[in-house]
Amino acid sequence: MKRLVLVFLLALAGSKAHAQEVPPPPSDVPMPPSDATSSAVTTGAWDQDYDKARLLLRDGQFNQAAEALSTLAGHAPDVGRRRLALEQSWLALYWSKRGYQLELVSPEERSTAAARFRDKRTTDELGWLYTTSVFYGIGSGIALAMYTEPDSPAGAILPTLALSGLSVSLVYGIDKKPLRYGGAQAITSALFVGFEEGLVWVLWREAASSYETDLSGKQVAGYLWGATTAGAVVGGLVGQLYGITPGRASLIGSGALWSSLVVGMGVGAMTDRSSTGLLSAAIALNVGALGGFVLGDRVQPSIGRVRFLDLGVISGGLVVGGLAFALAGDNADGRGLLGATAAGMVAGFTTAWVMTRNMAPDDPQRAPAVALVPTLMPAHNGTGTLLGVGGVF
Repeated sequence: MKRLVLVFLLALAGSKAHAQEVPPPPSDVPMPPSDATSSAVTTGAWDQDYDKARLLLRDGQFNQAAEALSTLAGHAPDVGRRRLALEQSWLALYWSKRGYQLELVSPEERSTAAARFRDKRTTDELGWLYTTSVFYGIGSGIALAMYTEPDSPAGAILPTLALSGLSVSLVYGIDKKPLRYGGAQAITSALFVGFEEGLVWVLWREAASSYETDLSGKQVAGYLWGATTAGAVVGGLVGQLYGITPGRASLIGSGALWSSLVVGMGVGAMTDRSSTGLLSAAIALNVGALGGFVLGDRVQPSIGRVRFLDLGVISGGLVVGGLAFALAGDNADGRGLLGATAAGMVAGFTTAWVMTRNMAPDDPQRAPAVALVPTLMPAHNGTGTLLGVGGVF
């Protein structure tokens, strides 16, 4: 049943009522009857009856209010009172016909209802989590194949498919009691941060000259799977216990990724040692994730804004890096291209940040949206106008 919020009678003092035809009611609401030949009644008696009818409307008894106000319109002692009774009669008929009801709730109940409205994951973030779970299942299957070393393609493919299905089923299971608002995005973002963490440290370990032996395939698979799984678990705990918005969770993931790439490429452009650039990228990844967490707490970005920021970073890196490569031609230098791409990414992020600064924040304390519709009514004395506001949510 639709709920109706009514806020009545904000006077616009001093405005004179014009002598004009009474506006027609909505096309799907019948015209209340009018008794033009009824005997005149005193103003005081009419006002008393009108007050009683208005109380019926106030208390949500729309059928009774419509009948009483329609009768009053036919007995009105002047045109101003007739217009007022007609307007409210039409309003009562309209609400009654559509099944509207007034529901009085306590402040505690309103707070609880608002919390239920906002503290539930969105379909968008849940869709991304399901997609991510498929990739996680594939990665788990690859890691398993590295350890089991199957003798046939079926021995690698079938377990991978099974693990992908198991990952999707796991998401379905933990979302039976819906995840909190932002919880699904927190798992997705943290899972990728964990994977990036494992990847950059593995690459640094392979590039570092202090290690004489390389990592085996099993070790690499184990590190990557472990870091990815740990990231997903931490993200889920933070999202469910601490609470976070999808935009903030996404900004943490973006901050980690782009900080790692920009710093890694920037340091790589200034030094010949790849291990130094990878170590810088690994440190920047954690700093960027922490920076995204702190910055997100201050600006509360929507997930749409974060996606525009991601687009800005990607576009800036491609444009500036591409121009640098095109201008250098055959004389292109790898370190120079890395530096130009990193600078372009920073410029793209800055531009996107400025261009999206007016986007509405994703306030975790937001209340359910209310649509307000203004209504004008003549004052009962015919010398003023009353402004009413109705809202449906």
